[in-house]
Amino acid sequence: MKLPYEDLLLPLVEVCLAKRQKGCPRCYLLDNLFDNFYTEQIFECLVEEQKPLRGYFFKFQDNFLPKDFTFFRLKDLFFYPLFFGNIQELFLSLWKEGISFTSFYAEVLSFPDPSELENHLKVISTLGFSRLTKRAEERLAPILKLQKKWLSLKEKEKISSLLFLVSSTPLDEELKEEVILKEEGKEYYYVLRETKSFSFNEEILSHLPRDTILGFVSGKNLKDEPFSPFSPFLLALSAFEHAKRAGLTLKEVDGFSLHVLADIIYELEDLGFAKRVYEVAKDYTLQPIELTLSLASIYYTLKDLDTAEKLLRGKLCGCVREDPMVHHNLGLVYLAKGNLPYAEYHLYKAYLLDPENKDIRQRLVQFLFDQGRISDLLEIIAGKEDLSPQEALILGKISFRQGDYYRSLSLLSKLLSSPERDGEASLYLAWLYLNLKKNDEVAKVFLDEARSKLSSEEFERLKRELSL
Repeated sequence: MKLPYEDLLLPLVEVCLAKRQKGCPRCYLLDNLFDNFYTEQIFECLVEEQKPLRGYFFKFQDNFLPKDFTFFRLKDLFFYPLFFGNIQELFLSLWKEGISFTSFYAEVLSFPDPSELENHLKVISTLGFSRLTKRAEERLAPILKLQKKWLSLKEKEKISSLLFLVSSTPLDEELKEEVILKEEGKEYYYVLRETKSFSFNEEILSHLPRDTILGFVSGKNLKDEPFSPFSPFLLALSAFEHAKRAGLTLKEVDGFSLHVLADIIYELEDLGFAKRVYEVAKDYTLQPIELTLSLASIYYTLKDLDTAEKLLRGKLCGCVREDPMVHHNLGLVYLAKGNLPYAEYHLYKAYLLDPENKDIRQRLVQFLFDQGRISDLLEIIAGKEDLSPQEALILGKISFRQGDYYRSLSLLSKLLSSPERDGEASLYLAWLYLNLKKNDEVAKVFLDEARSKLSSEEFERLKRELSL
């Protein structure tokens, strides 16, 4: 029986056991495997031999583990290393199944203290996050510090008399005695006592730099809907970002700020948390189309195509000027469902509503190419000077298949440093360099590249067709 990730783990365990003068690495793996996790003894070997060991620490409610993935266990915590692969599939599976969990990215250099990990996960959990990426941790570092302090302080303070503030500039001189907590990052974060001597009046604002932006939430509002489920620090940040979007100097959190907060969380790649916030924000947003597009995109990513379709169809008003992105995204949903006539209708409708949108045009071009609708495709991109790399790739392939080899070479050569180039295009380039450029050496490079990108069956089939 092959053990989970045996090929990846065995070399590391062999080195680790050799240092400890112990034998039979595979036996050691087998002895420390239970259900779908390895024990902390194997994790310790990994930490010794793989520095830094990159991955995510997890805390699952009721120690539930998804059965299709293998972890390492440290007391009540679990670790999933990045070198196992499929990290995005793991998170999508957890969110799709509605499993309650908290996780954060880590680069492990020595065996960690589980109690410190627990404390960090508690802070992340109380903020509402299920996944804290490296970028999210860096972006929210001041909030994480404040939340940790706040957890031990909030029982001692009268929350209704506090103010939570985010500023683009430092305000220490203006706030003086009112500051309880503060942290500095990309912005400046404060917890203040609201007193009669302090309020956001014109006098205070007049002393601030002209480019200052302030966002805040009053403690008096934290028990009210729709704000009660959310951290005051995240609410203050959402008010701050709301002010930036609206071109305001000062903004108190309101219902639309929750839409802004959901956007922030979505950009930080916590789809589970973002989905929850978007669902709350639906009744308060000033931009229902934009919110629906974002929320439907999450459901689409989680493969809940029926919900994504329902959300998007709810925004088809039947009016003269419908939103092109609603049709575009509906086209993608129907394409994923295999309903090609509906997909074609909505992709075409999106293009007709906004023919200058290159993303919409590219998606329609790709659809037509996949369906073999070459004449329709060429009609759309005829005379276009702003071809995207994907469109240039498609046109290069069509030119090759139609025998227009010099045009194909011109188009595909522009993609030599582009990730858009696929195995088929690499084989075409191999043929073009061999037969037009008479350059055997470069042709071999493209041939090897195609071999690495295509399945062996597909590679051999295309190679025979091209007589390479």
